[in-house]
Amino acid sequence: MNNTIIYGRVSTTDQENSQEVQEQKCKDYCKLHDLSISEIIMESGISGKTELFKRPGGRKIKDAIDKKTGITNIVIYKLDRLARNVVDSLNSMQYFKEKKVAVHFVSYGGTSLNTNSAIGSFLLTTLSAVAELERTMISDRTRDALQSMKRQGKLVGGVPVGMKVNKIQNGTDELGMPKYDKFVVPDP
Repeated sequence: MNNTIIYGRVSTTDQENSQEVQEQKCKDYCKLHDLSISEIIMESGISGKTELFKRPGGRKIKDAIDKKTGITNIVIYKLDRLARNVVDSLNSMQYFKEKKVAVHFVSYGGTSLNTNSAIGSFLLTTLSAVAELERTMISDRTRDALQSMKRQGKLVGGVPVGMKVNKIQNGTDELGMPKYDKFVVPDP
């Protein structure tokens, strides 16, 4: 019986290699644990902060379980591929528990995490908080780096309409006005 869905996610479309790694590791795990694969759902360009069941792949998983297709296992490479929000992670896990679906996380230092055990549930709760912390820290670092670049006068974001980018000697960019022979006002 095909009773397992493999789920993977990457935030940006240029992470295809990561997606391939996730899929292969999950397939290897299924083979090792004699889990028969029903479907492989890989999403790209989807943020971990988007709730699982609001993602197209998450809705497919939920539909498969709700339609009583015999799904008893979800295999995911790492917890942060499922969620980066404690509430979403715990709500998703509660749904899976009520539906008697075990969730297997494959990559934890050479071991796996199965939510069917008490220790697995405990570790999931703790790791969910760590995944959310990591997402928040990434966001904070990005915001701080952008603010620092702005303070240094570096170009952040796109080039405003009507401006051009000048390369200056130290390798950074600065905005400059384009040189026009004539100034033309467009007709309304």
